[in-house]
Amino acid sequence: MSVTIRPATFEKDFEAISSIYARAFKDDPLHNISTNGHPELLSVAAAIGCLVGGEVEVAEIDGVVVAAASWLPPGRELFDSEEQKALAGQHFFSKLEPACAGWFMTYFHPYGHGEAERIFGAGAQLKAYHLQTIGVDPAHQGKGIAKQLIAHQRENAHGKGVPLTLEAITKKNCDIYTKMGFKELGVIDFVGPEPDKKPFEFYLMSWEP
Repeated sequence: MSVTIRPATFEKDFEAISSIYARAFKDDPLHNISTNGHPELLSVAAAIGCLVGGEVEVAEIDGVVVAAASWLPPGRELFDSEEQKALAGQHFFSKLEPACAGWFMTYFHPYGHGEAERIFGAGAQLKAYHLQTIGVDPAHQGKGIAKQLIAHQRENAHGKGVPLTLEAITKKNCDIYTKMGFKELGVIDFVGPEPDKKPFEFYLMSWEP
């Protein structure tokens, strides 16, 4: 199996990446809890945010996109530009239930940002390559493709003296990233939107050069 990794573009790859993320994260706690059971909406937002304001790489097998990794490079945050916000509003926020949209804006984003600053250190995340989302088509999971995507960016980032950061959503994923070389720095406990207010966690991790 030969895997090719290349940069993605919005025009060429948006639909493929959104579809892969939707399939990869259909049972993911964050994607389901934060959208009250509509995980495909967050998958679209994840694709938009980094295709417009970050760096996305895709993995192909025989010319077919089977995985993608969405990164925010140093100095960038999710939805920190008007273009990102406009596209996210069109494809994501306008389709969320009002309770979920309000939860994102008034609780999840400000609380998560504040806790990330505390755990990573003030300004540290903006100095890193942050892995916003990585997903592999379920038909190709377990083949080491996600590991190849991370290794590709690690070579680039660490070559510049820049760390990698991420937020793992489950302890299982945290353990996988630990085996790769990431170090767990702390945990954020969240409560989801009304009506269920289900709990979930972020495991904040860093891989220093």
